[in-house]
Amino acid sequence: MKSNKKTVVFVASVDTVRYDGSPKSEFKIVTLNVKNVNKGELKRNEYGEVVLKGNMTFNAHTDYVITAEPVDDPKWGYQYNYVFSKRSAPVEGMTKEEFIEFLTEITPFANVIAKKYDDPREIFKTKNLDALLKIKGIGPAKAKKMFKDYESQKDYSPAYVAFGQWGFSMTMTRRIVEEMASVDSAIDWLNKDPYHFMKVKGLGFKTIDSKALDHGIAVNDERRVHAYIDNFFEELEHNGDSWIYLSELLNYLRKDIYGVNLDNVLVWLEQSKDYFEYSNRDKTIVTRKELFDIQKDVVRQLLRLLNTPREINLKYVDETITNVEKDQGWEYTNSQKEAISVLLKKKVVLLNGKGGTGKTAILNAVLKVFKKNGYSVATCALSGKAADNLTQITGKRGSTIHKLLGASIRGFEMNENNLLPYDVIVLDEVSMVNVRLFDALVKAIKSNATLIMVGDAAQLDSIGVGVMRAILSTKVIPNVTLTEVHRQAANSAIVEHSLAYREGKKPKELTSNSWKLYGNNKDMGYVFENITNETDSVVRDTIKLFKAALKNYQINDIQILSPTTLNCDKLNAYAQEVANPYEEWKKEYSIKSSNGSYNLRVGDKVINTMNNYETMDPDETVARPIFNGNTGTITAISIETDKNDNIKDCRMVIDFDGIGKVGLANGDIKAIHLGYAITVHKSQGSTIPCVIIALPFQYMLNSRELLYTAITRASKSAFLITSERTLASTVKKSSEKTHRDSLGILLNAYVKERGTE
Repeated sequence: MKSNKKTVVFVASVDTVRYDGSPKSEFKIVTLNVKNVNKGELKRNEYGEVVLKGNMTFNAHTDYVITAEPVDDPKWGYQYNYVFSKRSAPVEGMTKEEFIEFLTEITPFANVIAKKYDDPREIFKTKNLDALLKIKGIGPAKAKKMFKDYESQKDYSPAYVAFGQWGFSMTMTRRIVEEMASVDSAIDWLNKDPYHFMKVKGLGFKTIDSKALDHGIAVNDERRVHAYIDNFFEELEHNGDSWIYLSELLNYLRKDIYGVNLDNVLVWLEQSKDYFEYSNRDKTIVTRKELFDIQKDVVRQLLRLLNTPREINLKYVDETITNVEKDQGWEYTNSQKEAISVLLKKKVVLLNGKGGTGKTAILNAVLKVFKKNGYSVATCALSGKAADNLTQITGKRGSTIHKLLGASIRGFEMNENNLLPYDVIVLDEVSMVNVRLFDALVKAIKSNATLIMVGDAAQLDSIGVGVMRAILSTKVIPNVTLTEVHRQAANSAIVEHSLAYREGKKPKELTSNSWKLYGNNKDMGYVFENITNETDSVVRDTIKLFKAALKNYQINDIQILSPTTLNCDKLNAYAQEVANPYEEWKKEYSIKSSNGSYNLRVGDKVINTMNNYETMDPDETVARPIFNGNTGTITAISIETDKNDNIKDCRMVIDFDGIGKVGLANGDIKAIHLGYAITVHKSQGSTIPCVIIALPFQYMLNSRELLYTAITRASKSAFLITSERTLASTVKKSSEKTHRDSLGILLNAYVKERGTE
């Protein structure tokens, strides 16, 4: 293919669309009606056509000033590669009448919008979603598409030139411009401080830093140093820590940035509005101010709840507990009865315990007492699966924390100014909850309400800075830790083996025999692989067990777990062919990912991997936000094609556990992955009847905490597929670490003030 780098500039409109790659990409091949040539010499192909190809967005019947690069393709003939374009009449400079005419090109609601609002230009300029949602028939998906179509018609050409010199793609350039609100602002920031774009989705410190260094920014440039610190604290929080000693931070800077001026860093940290320094045990600590303020607020909110007089008066306690014991067929132990008593008496309390100690049974009795006395109860958890488990315990619909708080793109509906109306709030799986979400919950609880938290400190840590360990390690919040495994659980190898692994030990009864079940309930099975080709063998036998499990369980009652996303992608491809194979009548949609591609079909079990506050029910009448980790089943796929059968649009309906049916548009679907196999981290908070654990050798990720968490997801049967070598190294290794969080320091400071230490 011979390319001529000299560009041609001409005015044209689209004649025909030969190929349209949407919704997966913006790549198109079109023929053009050329009206005028502004620069260069325009050449047509042997059929007299001007053919343009590239990533582009054009409206019909609209003239564009197009910059293109001629290409002589030996197969397809003379063509042009798209460089960039702008409307002959840019949307930014349109009169009101011209803008309304433009709206008719992108939406059938143009006249309705024009009648309702005096000047629609402002709505699109400010992306006023609320304004569009007030119009009957327009939901979030339609509104987002209108905004996207509007943005695509802006004159991005100066940005394409400026950012193209830095190696940014046109797609990323548009994303940056949208985030910065204008082309001028984006270019200004590019020249002033390119690290400012770290906040743009899809960009991070490494990407920006590489481009900045290539463009002459010095390794010790203050802009780079400040960006390094910002990125350092983001990673710190992601790993569960909220602070670092100042001396350690300076050592990292000294090691990673040659020639860094540490005196300037100290001055900047002291003057910065984003960072906060304080002293603890005669050492200076540095933390992000926003995160410190959130942790400080958590302490304030917990103390507000703890110190407000209790207004609950409970009767029928013994009678209710006796009835619960009759219903479940066994009596509570003394330690369990003591735990029930504490949970009923304390206004804020944490129940901690390993698997098999009876946390669920204790919670059942406690909630029955509150309900018997007429008090309103709300139960919540981070994940949809955990919320469903609460429903089974209480008989009342549990919800995710986000749903309880009324999460939307505008924030939480329930907050300190609009308190939850319930007398008792139960938060299950508190070990999973990070401090940001926990703060949103506790500030929405009314002062005279009771807060009961339930968790297992031995499970994997939350993603981000958690709260459970800090609460347990201080004496401020009453807590009960259960240690005794009740006799009903003792029949279960799921319980016995998981507890052994939790302590870093191998179960005494475990042998080298493969395909063997253990426990009186025969509920824990093992398949040991040879270390030669271990990963492939683990995948093969996992799918074999999955196929067998489908004979005894519904698909939603089976979950494959594995440590990494890469493992899960491989397992999902095989599991899909077993559980939901291709059939000609089934609608399916292909998605490209970093690890290849996968197909989504009607009937597939799936998992959502991004928070989305804008999703609604399929009719777009009720808001139904979905969050990272929500699982569900695809119930419908609708695909719109052009006359050449190229996909133009795709819509999907997914029935999410604990949420209901949700309609998804093009941009939302890319966050949906197959969910037959998910990572152990994603499974936290879930209880699934049948769990199949695929554990190939992964030294950095495998740990006893991960194995304990995986096994304890199972309520009826668990199977572990691994090698003896991998199992031994996994049980030996602990991922538990002492996190540095200001919450514990702040709670301990309160204890010292009260003189209780």
